[in-house]
Formats: sequence, structure tokens, C-alpha cells
Amino acid sequence: MQQQQNNKELWKLTESYKNHYLPDVDQGLVKLKKRINPPLKTRRLPRRIIQMAAAILLLIGLGAIYQLFFTTSSNSLELHATNYPIHQILPDGSEVLLNKHSQLSFPERFEGEKRVVQLNGEAFFKIKKDQTQPFIVQTAATEVEVLGTSFNLRAYEKEQITSLKVEEGKVALHLPETTQPTILTANQKIQYLQSERILEKITPVNWEDTAWHTSKLTFDNTPLSEIVSYLNSNFDVQVEILSPSLRQCPLTATLVSNNPLSILKRVEKTFQVQLNTTNSNTYSLSGVCQ
Repeated sequence: MQQQQNNKELWKLTESYKNHYLPDVDQGLVKLKKRINPPLKTRRLPRRIIQMAAAILLLIGLGAIYQLFFTTSSNSLELHATNYPIHQILPDGSEVLLNKHSQLSFPERFEGEKRVVQLNGEAFFKIKKDQTQPFIVQTAATEVEVLGTSFNLRAYEKEQITSLKVEEGKVALHLPETTQPTILTANQKIQYLQSERILEKITPVNWEDTAWHTSKLTFDNTPLSEIVSYLNSNFDVQVEILSPSLRQCPLTATLVSNNPLSILKRVEKTFQVQLNTTNSNTYSLSGVCQ
């Protein structure tokens, strides 16, 4: 009975509630969506966090650049020169200029009785003197030992020829088939033909051996054939002498720009010959030496 009485009173109350009221369905849906998916609140990051993020991005960028030239493996570094020479200070303070298309491997620190590096390609070394720890350059076929000197070593595996020229000091060249090393002093050059196992001393020393790492070139009655050989060997160009009489034309000049086009322009002007350009890296010379 009490329950029936309560139901009657509830019914009377609903009858008295604003019979004309119509709910706003659209507004209700908007409120419901906001409760389900509340709007994201944006907040400005503190300046210190932004600076830290920028520093991290900078380190990542520097690391990417470092990887273009170096790869690290078991405490050793590999220096790769692609289209241009690379200058590098070694851990002992020695200097090396690595020619293009060459690789040099060396440790993070020189430890033990010797300072050992591995070369595939061409490099010019200026070695810091240390009588207690000789400097060793290993190639595919030879080993060069020095105490403190400067020299140019060319040992591309694909060429099968090792060429060594000493500028200062004394260098010992070790070959696998001999027990006694070959000693070279300043202004001496030697070549080792790997396939024939022939060792040849070159006299006189050719200017081409170290011209690739100098910014200024000096020619003293240098035959044009030697100049063209130098260009073809050290730059990504192909130069051909079409007139045989031009091959022995002697050039005497000093050039402050060591690049193919500057050298060829000087040849063209000096001998009044014709310089023909096939494309960006192919040239030919024709005419009569004057």
C-alpha cells in the first residue's frame, strides 16, 4: 500500500513539470562529445627544453657528417677520400694528406712498440719523429718503416704497382720476398711491380709524384706529354694530344691554380694550340708547337 501511494505522488509531480518543455538535442550531443573527447590542451615547452632538443639535433647532424668520412671498428678508424683529398692529423701528431679514392686505417691511439697504419691508395705523410716507436705503413704488397720523415706513397691495389718517393729523412721499404729492407733517402724514388716482383729505382725523380698535393705548380721545360699524363692520372679528366709534334713541347711556367682547366688554358696560350672540349671532362690538343 505504501508503495502505491508513493507512485501516485511521483506521477502527480511529473504532471506538474513544464508540459511545454522541449529538450535541445543538438546542444546535448555537443556536451556529450566534449565529455567523451575533451579538447587537447596545448602548452608551450620551456626554453631550456627547446635548447636541449636543438643541441641533440646538432650532435646528430655532426655525427652524420663524421660518418661520411669515418667508420669505426674495434678501436680503429678508417679514413675515406672520395672525390677530393683529405687532410688528417693522426693520434701521434703526424700528418697525412690522403689522395682521392684512397683509404687509410689507423688506431684511436698508437700503443705498443710500433705505430701501424694501413693504406690502400695514395697519401703524403709527414711523420712526427719518435725513435722509440717506429711508424709503419702497411699496403697490400709492401711495408714502409720510418722514424721521422716526409714521403709520398702510392699503392692502389688495382694498379699492382707500389711507388715510394722520399722528400726528407730516411725510409725503409720491406718486401715479402726479401729479408733486408731497401733504404731510400731524400729525393729518391722506387717502384715495386707486384706481379713480376721487380724493384726499380727511378732517377731522376719525377715532379708528378708529389704535384697532386701542392697548390702551386712549377714547370721547368716540362714536356707536354708529362703534363697530360699528370692530368689524366690525378684528375677525373681525359686529355688527348692529337698532334704528335706537340708531345715534346717544353713548358716553363709557374701556376698558382693546380686544376686541369687552368693548366690546359696555360698550355693553349703558351703554345698557341687549339684546345677542344668534348664534354665537361674530356679534352684534346691539336696544332703546331710555337
